[in-house]
This record gives sequence, structure tokens and C-alpha cells, in this order.
Amino acid sequence: MKRVQSPTGPMPRAQAAQARERAPLAPSHQRGVSAAATQGAVQLRLQAMADRHALQRHGAKGVVQAKSEVINFAQVMNWGDALEHSTRVGRSMVAYLDPADPISGESASVNADQTPMMHWIKQHAGIGATHAVKGHLLNDNLGGKALNANLFPISKAANAVHLRTAENLVKNKVWDEQQGVRYAVDAVQSHGGFDGQFRYSVQNWNPEDKQTTGDVESGTIDSDMGSPVDMGVANPDDLEYVTAEMRNADAVRRGVARPTASGSGELSERWSSLRADTARVWALGYGSSDGSVIGHKAD
Repeated sequence: MKRVQSPTGPMPRAQAAQARERAPLAPSHQRGVSAAATQGAVQLRLQAMADRHALQRHGAKGVVQAKSEVINFAQVMNWGDALEHSTRVGRSMVAYLDPADPISGESASVNADQTPMMHWIKQHAGIGATHAVKGHLLNDNLGGKALNANLFPISKAANAVHLRTAENLVKNKVWDEQQGVRYAVDAVQSHGGFDGQFRYSVQNWNPEDKQTTGDVESGTIDSDMGSPVDMGVANPDDLEYVTAEMRNADAVRRGVARPTASGSGELSERWSSLRADTARVWALGYGSSDGSVIGHKAD
């Protein structure tokens, strides 16, 4: 990350982080400011908060402890017979996952704000109640939260492919190989419908020097509500999901993953507050094993 310069030379890291965090953010509706530019500014702000968070966790000898960090951004999905309703859904996610610092995630069942939208999509597409899901951009077993900014409606088939490809790849690296990972997912809406895509990338990441190395493994997952349980990609008897749940439980037993919250009563006071505000949150940064919130942005 580029260092902030003072008139007399480079600032100390702590001062530079504070300067970035105090930098003003232009509102997304301001004339001449693109959504991408605004998102970039928020990402810099959240990264600055992450820098300060890491600095505040120095050990006795001043060594910064490596920590996992996640940043989510939301987008609006319009729905209803006349597209009269709107709900925030996930737009993008970037996670830096340190094997030594697993984060607690949340089951999609914790999220109620997207439920009316999901009911309408299933009814509109003429599909079964289990044939579309609130898909995590960052898997809950890897630390993904059930806030709107991390959930996007996808078919059961697409969810199965996401598990089989990106999620299993990341779990293999982080849980089994003890390899740090930079993992990113972009959720793309289709024009005039409720199909979409997950575009993912995975690269090795060193928690000590914060550098990525090696090849980037990437792919695109199509969500087709017209074929929500395509037997070519979705297991008809859910065996794949049962196997995944067994693997997740084993990872928790080994201490390489943390239990997933399946109810609002399992959330901390801070996360319960964000849960109540999830319809308004469009940017979120969090991390560390204590599940603390680095920062968030709401309307």
C-alpha cells in the first residue's frame, strides 16, 4: 500500500493510517463521482481502519500480529412485479485469511432481511423452496457473515459449484496446508432477470509481509434460475453438502475453523447491532479472532 507522505518526509505507519482514516469520503450520489471511485475511497478508509486495528494489537516487543481481514461491499437488487421493492445484496468481497486466525461466520438463516426477496424470486421463477439460496460471497465456515453485503441470491446448482471449486480450494489451502490466502468474489447481476454470476480469484498470501505470491486461480460460476438444480452440477441427494458439513465440523474440532452462528442469539452485541442495520450497510470491514468490527458504512 502506498505510504502517505508528510511535508517533511514519510509519516510513521500509525500516523499514516490515521491520516487515511480521516480522509473525507464523497457521497455516492455526488455529481461527477463514480460508484467505483466511491467504493475505492471506502476501501482505502476500511484498510486504514484495519491498519490501526493491527497496530493496536502490538505485542510487548512491538511486533504486529498477523490477522485475518475481510471487506464486503453491497449493491441494490430490485424485485417485485413492477420492480417496486429493493434489497441490498452482496457486490464484492475480499478476504485475507490467516490460518492462525480463523474468524467466526454466520449461517444465512440468521439473515431475515433478504427473505421476502427470496420468496418472490422463487415464486416468480416457479422453482422449489430449496432451489435458490442466499449464497455467501465468503463462506460462513471461513468467516463470512450473514449481513446483506455478503449474501447474493443464487441457484442451488451455482451454490454447489461454488462449494466444489472456490470454497474447497480455499479450505484446502487454509485448513489443510496452513497457507494464507487472498480470496475475492464479485457478484454480478444479470440484466432484466435474477440470474447472475460469481467471479472468484484465489492466490497465496503471506500474513507476515502481507504479500501475495504465485499464480491466481480464478473462475466464473453461472447461476441460472431456469435450471436451479441441474443434475450436472448439483447433487440431487445433497450428499455433497453432508460431506461438507462433516468436513466443517472436523475443522472446528482441529481448531483451524470456528463454529458458525446459526441464530441471532449467538451474536455479540456489536454484531447484533449490525444485524439490525443490515438493510442500510453497504460497506463493511472486519477481522481478528475476537470478531471485532474494523469499520462499516451505512446510509
